[in-house]
Amino acid sequence: MNRPQPGRSDPLGSPAREALRIALVTDTYPPDSNCAAMTLQRSVAYLRLRGHPVELVRPRHPCDAPNEAEDEMLLPGLRLHRDLQIGLPATRMLRKAWRAQRPDVVHIATAGPLGWSALQTARTLDIPASTEYHPPRHESWLERPLDCWLRHFHNAAACTFVPTSALRTQLSRRGYRNLAVMGCGVDSQRYNPARRSRALRRRWALRDDDLAVLHVGRFVAESGLKLAARAFEAIRRTQPTARMVWIGDGPLRAKYQQTHPDHVFLGARSGEVLAACYASADICLYPRLGERFGNIPLEAMASGLALVAFDCGAAGEHALDGMDACLVPYGDELCFIQRAVDLARFPALRHRLRHAARSAVRSLHWSAVLGEFEQQLRVIAQRDAAAAG
Repeated sequence: MNRPQPGRSDPLGSPAREALRIALVTDTYPPDSNCAAMTLQRSVAYLRLRGHPVELVRPRHPCDAPNEAEDEMLLPGLRLHRDLQIGLPATRMLRKAWRAQRPDVVHIATAGPLGWSALQTARTLDIPASTEYHPPRHESWLERPLDCWLRHFHNAAACTFVPTSALRTQLSRRGYRNLAVMGCGVDSQRYNPARRSRALRRRWALRDDDLAVLHVGRFVAESGLKLAARAFEAIRRTQPTARMVWIGDGPLRAKYQQTHPDHVFLGARSGEVLAACYASADICLYPRLGERFGNIPLEAMASGLALVAFDCGAAGEHALDGMDACLVPYGDELCFIQRAVDLARFPALRHRLRHAARSAVRSLHWSAVLGEFEQQLRVIAQRDAAAAG
C-alpha cells in the first residue's frame, strides 16, 4: 500500500491523524465499469492514502486472481449482466471475520442481500454502520413495497448518504432518518476543453464548424436513448451536417446501430480517451430521469460542453438553467428536444453555456468530496464510541 512520503506534495491531503479501520461492503467494484464501481474505487484509494485500513467486502469477479488480497474479502455473487452483480448473504463469514478483527465502522454501498447481511452483522456486533441510498430502478407497482423495505434498511444504519440535497429533502418527508449528502466530484484536469482533438473529429467525419452531439451512458432503456435519438433528429433538421456520437455499451447497442447506421458508435470508453471524446464534442444530451447523481453531467460540463438535461440529479444540483446548462422540467420531453435544437441553432447561446459550464463545476474537487465522506465516517465511529462510554 503506497503512503504519502514526508515532504512530498499530496493532492488528496495529508494522512489522517487517527486511522479508522473501515469495512466497505459493495456488490459492484472494478473490473465492473459502471459509475458506482468507479466512484467506490476512488473512495477506497482516497481512504487508504489517508492512512485508513480499508477492508473491501465484495462478490468475486471472474477476472479476480485465485487468491484474494489481505485487504479484501471476496464472496459468492450472482451476475446480473456484464457490469453488475449482487453479493449473496454472508452473515456467518462476516461475523467470524469482524469478531477476529473488528472494524471501527462498516460502510455499505449497496442494499442487496450482501449489504443486508452486513448491516445485520454490524448491528449484532455493535459496530456503527452507514449506507448509501441509490434510487431504485423499478416498475410503478413495486414503488410502495420497495420504498418501505429500503426505508427499513437505511433507517437501521447510523447514517445514510444520498446523492443530492433535493433527494435528502424528499426522503426525509417519506420517513428516512439520519441523512447526509455525498455527491460526486469531477477531475477538471482530466476533463478539460484543452483535450479537444481535430483528428478525432475528422474520424467522426466532422469539419471544424460541424456540430458533434454526444450521448454518454449505457445502452439500457432507463438511459433515455429514444429521447436522445429524437432530439438529435430534430437538431439535424436545422443542422444537416451535425453528427450523433454515442459512447457506451449495453444490451440495446446493436439495435441502435442497426436503426441509426449514420451515427458514430464508439463503445465503452474511459480515462484519457473518454476525456478527449467529451472535449471534441459540442453538445451533450443527458436525457436520464431520476435522482441518481450521475458523473456524466459533471464530466461534460468540466469538458466545456453545452449540456441539456432534466432538472434532477447532478445537473439539478450544480447547474443553473440558462446560465451554464439547459435544464428541462422533469419529464418534459418536448421541452428537452426544443432546448437541444436551440443550442444547435444559436451559436452565441451554445458558446456562452460552454464557457460557463466549466466554471460551474471547477470547485467540485474529489479531495473535498471524499474528505467530507471521511469526516462523516469519523463522526459515526466517534459517536458510537461516546455512546458506548
